[in-house]
Amino acid sequence: HHHCHAASAHFAAGHQESLVLVADGVGDGVALSLWRGSKHRVSKCFELPYPHSLGLLYASITGYLGYKPFRHEGKVTGLAARGDARNIDIAFPFSGPFPHRHITTSFPLYEWLKNLDGHTPEDISAWLQQGIETEILGILQWAQLQFGAFPLVMAGGLVANVALNAHISKQLDVSDIFIFPNMGDAGLSAGAGYLAGAQHHQWQPTRIYSVYWGPAIASSNSVQADGKSDAELLALAGKALQNGKIVARAVGRMEYGPRALGNRSILCSAASPEIHTALNTLLNRSETMPFAPIMRLETADQWLTIPENARTATEWMTITVQAKPELTQRCPAVVHVDGSLRPQLISQDKHPILWRLLKNHEVNTGEPALINTSFNRHEEPIVCTEKDALKAFHESKLDALWLGNRWIERQEQL
Repeated sequence: HHHCHAASAHFAAGHQESLVLVADGVGDGVALSLWRGSKHRVSKCFELPYPHSLGLLYASITGYLGYKPFRHEGKVTGLAARGDARNIDIAFPFSGPFPHRHITTSFPLYEWLKNLDGHTPEDISAWLQQGIETEILGILQWAQLQFGAFPLVMAGGLVANVALNAHISKQLDVSDIFIFPNMGDAGLSAGAGYLAGAQHHQWQPTRIYSVYWGPAIASSNSVQADGKSDAELLALAGKALQNGKIVARAVGRMEYGPRALGNRSILCSAASPEIHTALNTLLNRSETMPFAPIMRLETADQWLTIPENARTATEWMTITVQAKPELTQRCPAVVHVDGSLRPQLISQDKHPILWRLLKNHEVNTGEPALINTSFNRHEEPIVCTEKDALKAFHESKLDALWLGNRWIERQEQL
């Protein structure tokens, strides 16, 4: 389990040598492991066995707060920015020298969780986030002393925590941080494939170019299908977005992993915080996180403070960075209460159509970002096929659907 996680991170990152962290709930009896990646192999250096699991602790507190464990951890991460860990005078339930940390309670945590009674969900989340960050950073600092400051690559469900990844980026002296874009257990098959390729064909690490690896929505040029040119679609989408409309986009091959990266996304202006309420109502969602932005890579430094070692991760929406005040003023809907945001930064060569859409939007409105949230209803998977897209569009009552090379607008009710 952890071997496959480690391989997915090492081989997709493209570094000839790397330090690999795998952290999740539990897999094959292991909760956290460290590996050395070198050319066509990954070798285990350290492991923490079950029950010493930071991932299961996070999941347990997610359930305690009324959310669904192994599904809603992101909501707890969002709540953490609104709380204050100092309001909870409870020892974090891990002790011992790094990296040999051990949990001081036992699963299931029903009795231990009663210690948190009477505290706000926000403070509990902040306390949990701070504890997780301290634990992971301590283990990684030990690993650097042992093995050297190689590029850090990570996989496993715990590193879906974008705030944790940002903390590592700021606190750890490392040249690059790469998080495998499908970091959870859905990415294990890729890791297994990498291991087989390395074993039988001496594959070496190669930086992935994109993750648009899923099924495609075919474009049609027939008159009946109302096929439009890229220029026509850009003009229609640009006008709709400038007028405050909400546009769903299902184009080309689907993204691999949990993040919508433009091909199965809902796009809209980020200029008004009130858009949160409208989107959550339409999509039947109740989120504690702000919506994430999609922005052009070339102008990102004008609006964001990006650590050099976090630049790779910003392409896949796997890390948070800080907004500069001007961005908060122009696009408040994508900035969290602590000034952080989880951007997708796109380049012109990889995303020519989306890049032009963003550039046109900035020229016409002064807004350098659009909201990019996944195209799905609450608790449903991201849309995959044309049929999925049409169904979600109909049920959510969004304003327009960019489907392949077709443009569909919702008719106003008389």
